Amino acid sequence: MKNEEKYELVRLDPDIPVFMWLHPRGRTTNPRVIDAHWHRSLEFDIIWDDELLYYINGVEYRLDGESVCLINSMDVHRLIPQSERKGPEIIGFTLIIGYDFLKSLVQDIEESIFVLDGPEETRAVRARLVKMADIFLAQASPYWKAEIMEQVCGLIYYLCSSCKHSRSVIPAHAETNVKEVRAMMEYIQEHYTEDIRQQELSQRFFYSREYMSKLFKRYTKCTIKEYLTQYRLQQSERLLFHTDRSVTEIALTVGFNDAKQMIRAFRRYYDMTPQQFRRSGHWKP
Repeated sequence: MKNEEKYELVRLDPDIPVFMWLHPRGRTTNPRVIDAHWHRSLEFDIIWDDELLYYINGVEYRLDGESVCLINSMDVHRLIPQSERKGPEIIGFTLIIGYDFLKSLVQDIEESIFVLDGPEETRAVRARLVKMADIFLAQASPYWKAEIMEQVCGLIYYLCSSCKHSRSVIPAHAETNVKEVRAMMEYIQEHYTEDIRQQELSQRFFYSREYMSKLFKRYTKCTIKEYLTQYRLQQSERLLFHTDRSVTEIALTVGFNDAKQMIRAFRRYYDMTPQQFRRSGHWKP
């Protein structure tokens, strides 16, 4: 394995060091699951309606209309919508603060984590996030991005003064386990077009197949096979939206055995066929 750990890149706004996304309510009877992933950036999620289930490093959290989901740098996290209600309205907001900007203000960020220890901290952070969501949605001022950065800097200051802890509070074995799971996910992402076998993975990471499978599922809440399938689907989305390549060609490109296997996976996870997905406009970059 490589000594230097990789991380997933977050596509930030071209003008300010953040990514923002307003969550629409699901349009299908099979609400979209956000697959297990990680990044160096700091992420916050809030909702106004509905309920979302988060897994962060294998621990379950429920996000409702009064709480905040705070995801620290390099946390493995997965989101599962809990409602099948459909509609066009916006139900939530995500803010991701770029790592390089965060580190420029918080030099010890690699040795630190942020924790919302109680209701007071949760309310304070949520109030800033709601304000940012309102600014982002309205974009009423030509200086709205400056308004966002005012809120972001205030949020970082509040976190450092009220919610910052040493990363050493995390048990060493848990840190090691999460790092190993990230390495497995990284390997799958680098080799997803190939015929990946669990026996091959277990040999590579020096675990028994049974222990490796349990470890992976404990921290991602999905099996290795499910993660591989979901990652292949994620890669196929870009090709469906940005190329005119056939479903068969895309299926073979991303590692499926044939078009039928990819179509079955799309129906299972997206409740539609690849061609329906291509026409739907559901893709999020």
